[in-house]
Amino acid sequence: MIIRDKNNAGALISKVNRSVIGLLIVLFIAVLGIWYFGPFIPDNGTVYYCSAENVRGLHFVTKGHFFEGSKTQSSEKAFKGRYSCKLDTNFLYGMTYRLKDFTPGEAIKASVYRFREGKTPGSIVASGKDFYISEPKAKIRYQSGWELVELYFNIPLHLEQEEISIYVYNPPHGEVIYYDEFRIERLGLQPLGANNTFVPLEVNLDLTDNAFRKLELKREEAYRKGMLISSDEDWVSGRIQNGDDISKVSLRLKGDWLDHLKGDKWSFRVKVKDPHSWNRMKTISFQNPRTRSYLREWVFHQFLLQEDILTPRYDFVSLKLGRKDLGVYAYEEHFEKQIPEYNNRREGPIIRFVEDGFWLTVQREFEIHNKWKFNDQKIKTLNAAEITPFKEGKTSESETLSAQFRIAQSLMEDFRRNTRPVEEIFDIQRLAKYYALVDVNRAYHGLTWINQRMYFNPVTGKLEPVGFDGFGEQKPSYPPGRFIAEIVYAREPGFKDDEAYYHLFYDEAFIEAYLANLYAFSEVAYSEAFLTKNFNGISEREKFIQTEFPNYTFDWEFISEHVRTIRQRFLPYNNVDLIVKSGKKENGQQSLSVTNFHFLPIRVIGFGDSPKDMDVNLENSNLLFPNTYKGVPKYTEINAPASAKVAFFKMPGLDSIFHSTISKWDRPDAETPAQELFSQLRLPKGDAVFMENDSQIVFSAGNHTITSDIIIPEGYTVAFEGGTNMDFINKAKFISRSPVFMGGTEANPIKISSSDGTANGFTVLQANKRSRLRYVHFDKFNTLNDRGWMLTGAVNFYESDVDISYSHFTNNGCEDGLNIIRSDFLLKDAIIANTFSDGFDADFCTGIIQDTYFNNTGNDGMDMSGSVITVIDCIVENAGDKGISVGEHANVEVKFVKVDGAVIGVASKDLSMLNIDTISLVNCQQGIAAYQKKPEFGGGKIEISRYSAENVKFLHRIEQGSELILKDRRIKE
Repeated sequence: MIIRDKNNAGALISKVNRSVIGLLIVLFIAVLGIWYFGPFIPDNGTVYYCSAENVRGLHFVTKGHFFEGSKTQSSEKAFKGRYSCKLDTNFLYGMTYRLKDFTPGEAIKASVYRFREGKTPGSIVASGKDFYISEPKAKIRYQSGWELVELYFNIPLHLEQEEISIYVYNPPHGEVIYYDEFRIERLGLQPLGANNTFVPLEVNLDLTDNAFRKLELKREEAYRKGMLISSDEDWVSGRIQNGDDISKVSLRLKGDWLDHLKGDKWSFRVKVKDPHSWNRMKTISFQNPRTRSYLREWVFHQFLLQEDILTPRYDFVSLKLGRKDLGVYAYEEHFEKQIPEYNNRREGPIIRFVEDGFWLTVQREFEIHNKWKFNDQKIKTLNAAEITPFKEGKTSESETLSAQFRIAQSLMEDFRRNTRPVEEIFDIQRLAKYYALVDVNRAYHGLTWINQRMYFNPVTGKLEPVGFDGFGEQKPSYPPGRFIAEIVYAREPGFKDDEAYYHLFYDEAFIEAYLANLYAFSEVAYSEAFLTKNFNGISEREKFIQTEFPNYTFDWEFISEHVRTIRQRFLPYNNVDLIVKSGKKENGQQSLSVTNFHFLPIRVIGFGDSPKDMDVNLENSNLLFPNTYKGVPKYTEINAPASAKVAFFKMPGLDSIFHSTISKWDRPDAETPAQELFSQLRLPKGDAVFMENDSQIVFSAGNHTITSDIIIPEGYTVAFEGGTNMDFINKAKFISRSPVFMGGTEANPIKISSSDGTANGFTVLQANKRSRLRYVHFDKFNTLNDRGWMLTGAVNFYESDVDISYSHFTNNGCEDGLNIIRSDFLLKDAIIANTFSDGFDADFCTGIIQDTYFNNTGNDGMDMSGSVITVIDCIVENAGDKGISVGEHANVEVKFVKVDGAVIGVASKDLSMLNIDTISLVNCQQGIAAYQKKPEFGGGKIEISRYSAENVKFLHRIEQGSELILKDRRIKE
């Protein structure tokens, strides 16, 4: 028999129960933890992860990491799991992690999966006080529609704050975006130079308090003057320290514009005193990298070095001024003998145009006008600029260098004056490569004459360009895709030939070398190979710059996109860019007129019967330079076989051959009538006119016979005295691009007539002020008809606002007595009578016609198209067609008008609205008409409140699609 101890058994059971309960409690806590925190996956403390699957209160919770934004959780889409973060116009900010206890300089990588149906550029953002960086571009796209977005950045070294927010974002008014699998990695400190590509130097400039105060005073003076004007008295003494090396220096503020003096980041010119140097350089500039567009300048220098073009050394350092850390700076070597020697050339003078006159001019302009007008005296200051060498004292003391400078000076003068072929002045291949690389990089800031630097090569006896300063702080002045040759040839509005280099592009040897190099350098493979070669160098410097400028990123696509556009515009098209016009044929030859509409020069090289065969070679033909922007085409005469049907051409420097079919039409005239007419002011001789001042033209009272054209360009004021009587004969005409003021009186009106009926119109075109006519009588005028340039009115106002009162327009011999186009006008108390066709024609105008009498018009009394006009208290008698006609979407209001004698009293057509308050219709075959005349419009509409009709055969005719509301009764037919 077995005897059990009940007490011990109870204790055992109690222990077992306690163990089970404890285990259950642990399991419960674990489940609660999983529910609260999400599944726990240990990490190394450098990764923060948000899956959007679990929420607790206001937070997403994953792996024990809390991300704000749980209200954006959505089950509509997910990259993994069931949920994602949905952002729309109600929620702009999603999953957000607040990073604390970070280390300045630390590298961070954030990544997220994004789904969007539209093109809203949602992004990852990192932000804090004075810090913001974002990345909207997708790195990888999946067929499912999701895409991976990654943001890399370094926490700025000088960031003073307790936390940085890293989050996903949807801009206001954006479409719905979903985010999932948000991951933030702390990559730690990654020292620059780890890959032996770039190790930034740490440089310290030491100054005494007095020296620093002197610089401060100079900076204050620069802000007062609007620019920095340097002199020999500005230098102060100091020391430069690089590691353990300490050297004495002289330094001053550097730069012309105030961007070099913003905040605490001033620019400095530093001279290292003998026998020392800094980084193998004697004179150096230190400046804010923003002033040279950050990495763009460094990349430009690398292109120049790759093609063996002289350029000063340029790179980035960390700079301190005394104990104050100024952050990231760019340094640039100054123009001394170390530049050619470092680039494997013998010492020779580096020369320039002295720019003092230019800056003095700019300074005076700023003092007087409080703004700069750079081009006003730019040519003058260039012509007056002295040519000097850098290190002038050393050059004058050396017999060898002095002799070399005298030669270099002569060459530079030839360059400025364009007195010798380019290849006799320059190493033409290096010059051509330099300009081509400027185009590829859009580094145009260095081309202006005040930045031109030339090295005299004592071996070749020629000049070589020294490339630098390609970028100012501002964006390039030329539009994307354009290049310097195209701008020079186009001569667009606003273009000024005020630089020393423009004539290079009319030298055939230079153009051939330049175009060959630009074509080679604009090959996408060339720029991509360059960027691949310099990838590490660019990336390391970008990281270094971002330690102070975290929002800066280098645009890797800029050059590739730009050269693609250059290539797009570079080559001409067959049968498009070379226009060949036929001429006389005799003795087996034909005379051809050719002109170039390509962006760049071309050369005709032969002829043939078809595009496939060039039977005749044309030797030693001249270059055809492009026509200027909207200018008159320039034709060149060449001879070809009479049987030739095709001309062949090519671009200098390239082998490709293109062709154009010879046109059967003659070339157009060199100038259009308008161009020829307005080339100069033309006034009658004698006492008919006098100039009150340079811009005031006055036609004097008295009788004057006008036998030649009166042509007045814009920029004048034209006045007629009361009692002026002008008789235009022999087809003379009056045309003015300036406003006219004709002030007659009832007793002393102004009379403009044509006794022989041949006058070619009185016309005002695009005057910039409102004209005024009072008591003016126009009689027996015809209209403008000059070599195909034809108008319709005896008197014309085009895009010229005008007030006309108490004036007569009678006995005209053309289509319209008065024609006003695209203008605002007032026509009051006037008479328009005995016209060949329409009395008054208004096209696309706004205006008022009041108390005006129309009599004996061959067609319509008033014809108003595309206009908004009010007609008040007017009479139309004996109209050959319609009394009032409105068309082409016009809107005309009529009050108290009488039409006595017309085929149709009033007509509205082509989507026009004619609103009539009170009208009297007398002796009309048809009173009211509404219809469609032109297929691109619709019907017309008329509303009449009050009317009377006497001896009207048919009151109204309303075509289908048109409408008449007659005394509140709607009529459709």
